[in-house]
Amino acid sequence: MKLSVPYYSQHIHVTNREWQDRACTMTCLKMALDFLYPDRAPSIDELFDEGLTHSKSMTERGLLSESASNHGIPHDVVVLMAHNYGALSYREEFKSMAVSETGKVIQSQYAGLMFEQGIKKICAMLETGSLPIVSVEPGLSTGTSFHTILLVGFEVQDGTLTGFYYHDPDSKEVAREGIFITLIEFIKFWRKMAIFIG
Repeated sequence: MKLSVPYYSQHIHVTNREWQDRACTMTCLKMALDFLYPDRAPSIDELFDEGLTHSKSMTERGLLSESASNHGIPHDVVVLMAHNYGALSYREEFKSMAVSETGKVIQSQYAGLMFEQGIKKICAMLETGSLPIVSVEPGLSTGTSFHTILLVGFEVQDGTLTGFYYHDPDSKEVAREGIFITLIEFIKFWRKMAIFIG
């Protein structure tokens, strides 16, 4: 199944050149909001400006660390912004860490379970028409830092999940919409974090 979600590029539809490299999450938010509530959300530039204002305010009040806003709009701010446009939203991490007897941080015995539940949750949310913005490692796109993409569907063959469809806002020429990524490749890049919109 693949949802008919509008596509935007952070390099084409964001007019402020200073913001283009950091506008992936705001571009994903715009796509999600326009799918859920057409014409309710402002432009990506206006969303980014709003996100910067919220980030600054939350940092000044001690609700965000200074470094949280260095690479774009923090996930907590994205959730707040989605709420501001009438979309139920929350962020979730599917990680599980433990501390060893020597004091090292290691994966807990439930790390695999958390990851599996994350994959199931993403599929369940997509089935209801909710859109997950997921954080991915460098290499999935052309950028050299963490990035976000919008999942718009998934593929199942013989009862087994084979992969996801996604919109990648990191496009300078040809739209990177409805791209299929195998589950194996998704597992390689997904940072186990998602913002569910809707």
